[in-house]
Amino acid sequence: KLIKHQQEVQERIRHLQAAASSGKTPTIPVEQQIQAVQLGMQAHQAGTAAVSSAGGVKTLGACAVVGAGAGFIVLGSTVGASLAIVGGAA
Repeated sequence: KLIKHQQEVQERIRHLQAAASSGKTPTIPVEQQIQAVQLGMQAHQAGTAAVSSAGGVKTLGACAVVGAGAGFIVLGSTVGASLAIVGGAA
């Protein structure tokens, strides 16, 4: 798809250069000469790879638990209970 698009762009450049050298306006509209390109992406595979390289969901959960526990210890049971949960989730 990209090679075809590149060829269309190069043809457009040649057309514009020829028109400019002869002092004329371009005769072919850009929409006729360069077609839209729609590329597909492998989002599922990219997401899975990102989770794997980041250590996975288990690591994220463990960090949240450690953060909540540390917040509870530092802030105490009165204030710390609610803030520790929020801090652990962040």
